[in-house]
Amino acid sequence: MAQRLGASAVWLPSGMTSDGTKAPNGCWMDQAASRAARQIVESAGLTYVEARYIADEVRSRGIRG
Repeated sequence: MAQRLGASAVWLPSGMTSDGTKAPNGCWMDQAASRAARQIVESAGLTYVEARYIADEVRSRGIRG
């Protein structure tokens, strides 16, 4: 889908905290799941990004929509 939309990267927050609690801004992911996601995304020729929740990252940079 990302390729069809013309994306060059996939930003993947997990929606989970390290204790397994669901959280909309959670970005914890166990290493096996992270490796599997990276493999899928990069095999499609896209950049894989696993970092803080994207909205938090945008706010921290002072970017307004």
